[in-house]
Amino acid sequence: MPTYRLRRFRDACYDLLGRGIAAAGFSARLYRPQLVRFAAVSDRTRLVVVVCKGNICRSPYAEARIQAALHQAHIEGIEVRSAGLEAGTGKPAEAAAIRAAAARGVDLRAHRSAPLTPELLSQTDLIVLMEPNQLRDLRRLEGFSSKTDTVLMGALTLEGGYPLVVRDPFGRSDDCFSHCFSQIDSGAERLVGELRASLGTKKGMQ
Repeated sequence: MPTYRLRRFRDACYDLLGRGIAAAGFSARLYRPQLVRFAAVSDRTRLVVVVCKGNICRSPYAEARIQAALHQAHIEGIEVRSAGLEAGTGKPAEAAAIRAAAARGVDLRAHRSAPLTPELLSQTDLIVLMEPNQLRDLRRLEGFSSKTDTVLMGALTLEGGYPLVVRDPFGRSDDCFSHCFSQIDSGAERLVGELRASLGTKKGMQ
């Protein structure tokens, strides 16, 4: 079976799982971040790293959105970066991503891709993933620690009717980018609520 068909079949299975979780009333609780390591940090800036495949579409936009949400919530002491599981170094954001982000007030023109290195992993307190299968790939990387908190961006958007997977819009239409970024907007707001709760500045989600 061609790779793209396998990917579509896998994503369809994840969609069914996500709908089942939402229908059962579990929502994001099943995949919500525990934030054990994140909350325990007290002597330095906490580091959140958003991860996708190539670091030219989803993760740079999510990085910008999470940073903006943290600023709006007046939360300090958290640094947000992005990287790719299969990213090279120094590649600009995809043109369609730049257009879609600009339509939402986010400028990605200065972005340059970066790989998820062992050094970066060793410094990270929370990793935000776009697809469930990326956790498997992440665990194989040098520098990854099981103590590092992880969360699926899509799991935070289930109550909004979005799928569990934040699909890669690379090479697809502007409408696909717009839908992807809408899901990321929803997930970023939800994630910042979780981060704020973990710091004890606001009651957590029920």
